[in-house]
Amino acid sequence: MRVILILLLFWSSTSVAFEGAYTVVIQKQQQKAQTRWTLSDWLLTKKKMALMDQWLALHSSYEVFEWVLGWNEGGVKVSSTDEPTTYEYFSRQFYSEIFVYFLGLGYEDSYAVQQFRDLSYIAKLRILGTNTQTTHFNLIYGFRKLNETNYGKFEQDFFGVSGALYILPFLGIKSSFYKYMKSKKHSGTFSLTGEKFSYSPFVELGPIRLTLDLYKENFYFNALNSSFTDNKKTQNGVHMGVSLIF
Repeated sequence: MRVILILLLFWSSTSVAFEGAYTVVIQKQQQKAQTRWTLSDWLLTKKKMALMDQWLALHSSYEVFEWVLGWNEGGVKVSSTDEPTTYEYFSRQFYSEIFVYFLGLGYEDSYAVQQFRDLSYIAKLRILGTNTQTTHFNLIYGFRKLNETNYGKFEQDFFGVSGALYILPFLGIKSSFYKYMKSKKHSGTFSLTGEKFSYSPFVELGPIRLTLDLYKENFYFNALNSSFTDNKKTQNGVHMGVSLIF
């Protein structure tokens, strides 16, 4: 009996000692692993730091003031549900915008002789990027006054997004999307909703930007009385443009 008790005590003390030694070894290994330097860890850390630097560059150091002046012109192909064939005309657009830090105000004036006149006033909030000549993304609210030769005058609020992606330091593409709300004021015959999508590859030479502007705009004219019918009008435009960025 005494022999059995002695063996049990020896086994238990040995187990406790072994577990204690094992715990110490594991803890030391964990401490060593935390302080171990490896080439793979260094490369991963370097990549993380580069991404952090890039993120900070896109969200800090805003330009205090920027001014953009632009002009484009070209052909527009028009189709309509009340016209059996498509037709074309020539249109122009002048635009300007001023940014102070991340807030911007813009103005667009588009027109085609004997077709339409479109005046838009735009507020922009830049949520990505520090200036116009880097990759950036904006939220947009605007108000437009449209004088359409065949349908009359309309006033509308609109919301949208815009931005640019630089592929090379001098080469990129900009894009925008506007969603036009139901017209507040209209001719009395039709109300109006719609949307416009545009994208523009560009090349920059210092403060000069040369663009190829492509866009599609849909107009939904909704008849307000039974004497008229609803109509959808679609414009597809291809313009050449130039802008100066100060």
